[in-house]
Amino acid sequence: MAITPLIAVVDADASFRDLIAEFLSEEGFEVLLLEERDAICETIRARKPALVLLELLLTDQEHGWTVLNTLRRDLQTRQLPVIITSTATRLIARSERQLRAQACDVLLKPFDLDDLLLLVGRYMPAVEQHTMTRGTYACGWSGAGSMS
Repeated sequence: MAITPLIAVVDADASFRDLIAEFLSEEGFEVLLLEERDAICETIRARKPALVLLELLLTDQEHGWTVLNTLRRDLQTRQLPVIITSTATRLIARSERQLRAQACDVLLKPFDLDDLLLLVGRYMPAVEQHTMTRGTYACGWSGAGSMS
């Protein structure tokens, strides 16, 4: 029996979390939804997801950076893949060097769900192969930005 990969989605926007959860669930992933009032780092450490989608701008930009820095300092989570999903294009541009040093990929919102799935496939190769055979999603999301 195959283990279903767990992906943590950390975002202040409930609509975004729900959309991404529905999409990833349909793609065969288990999804852990976290918002700011949750004990984000503690939950990630306990649940051990295969990947984290993190919005840097939670209630304020410092909280998102705190989450990322805490994950990177913790021996149990420092190697955990993190994809930054954000609308803050200027912040991302100013922080490119720091995000690369933290080994993060970036998807600028709004993004195409296929781009998300391809990026997830970098960390879970079976996903990338699946994407090539199923076609394109049309969910009203367009454009993508990735630093990689």
